[in-house]
Amino acid sequence: MNKKRFYYSIFFIICMLTLGLTACSHFNAQGTTQLAVDIERKVSGLEKKQLTLSTGEQIVYLEAGDPKHETIVLLHGFGANKDNFTRFSRKLTDQYHVILPDSVGFGESSRIENAQYNSDAQATRLHQFITQLGIQQIHLGGSSMGGHISLAFAAKYPQQVKSLLLLDSGGFWSVPRMPIFANFGSGKNPLIIENEEDYLKLYQVVMSNPPFVPQFMLREFAQDSLKNAALERNISTQLATDPIEQRAETVKTPTLVIWGKEDQLLDVKTTQTIKALMPQAQIIIMDNTGHLPMLEAPAKVAKDYLLFLKKLNS
Repeated sequence: MNKKRFYYSIFFIICMLTLGLTACSHFNAQGTTQLAVDIERKVSGLEKKQLTLSTGEQIVYLEAGDPKHETIVLLHGFGANKDNFTRFSRKLTDQYHVILPDSVGFGESSRIENAQYNSDAQATRLHQFITQLGIQQIHLGGSSMGGHISLAFAAKYPQQVKSLLLLDSGGFWSVPRMPIFANFGSGKNPLIIENEEDYLKLYQVVMSNPPFVPQFMLREFAQDSLKNAALERNISTQLATDPIEQRAETVKTPTLVIWGKEDQLLDVKTTQTIKALMPQAQIIIMDNTGHLPMLEAPAKVAKDYLLFLKKLNS
């Protein structure tokens, strides 16, 4: 079977499974949602693992690819988790060793109420994580909050970062807020989920071209956001007073910036600020794309990223 036919077969199987999962979701929505997530990981060759830092926090992560290859670490955004990169990563693992961690405070990693969650603290945890894995250098990428943490890491540990990938990166707070954050100053954060309907609406807002996910699965994902709402308010407050501009200016690492032109959370004009602070950065602005390019157009983003890495290595 040729490679193209193989992927068509996998796609067909996933479609059939999705139909089956939808049919049985009435009886066990939580179980069928987890099964669907596990299937996506399996198709991408990702294995779930966990590691306990020397400081006691647990990091749960997905891993794929040959560890002998160069390592790519990809960091998810605020309110998200490691599975935001599942489909995107499957385009990379033939050539790279890929690690997708849940940042502390999110996903399946430790959620500690009174911990530090600013970008410097998360960068320090990431450094401990890769050190305990025995990895010396990485290609580092991040979406939104993950980009904020990635820049903090590159500023703090420049010798360990071969390249940066910033996907609609947070942390550039000098750029005016988008209309969705009009009431942010009064304590209202649209990224904090108050009920299931908030989650369903936000899913449509954050992406211009969202992938299809059955509604029962979205409602299951919403439950985790609801459980984590109090902690996320704390994390949001810490990040909102944690600008990255001054540190970004010190970063000389080769950088690829990819931004959705239709991003309703972080203004595409942020790319101008990044270019002024980091003149070495290559900027790609994607039409008909929102805040999460790696979910909306994983093949296109992966193609651009692999080309960037190829040029870098040559």
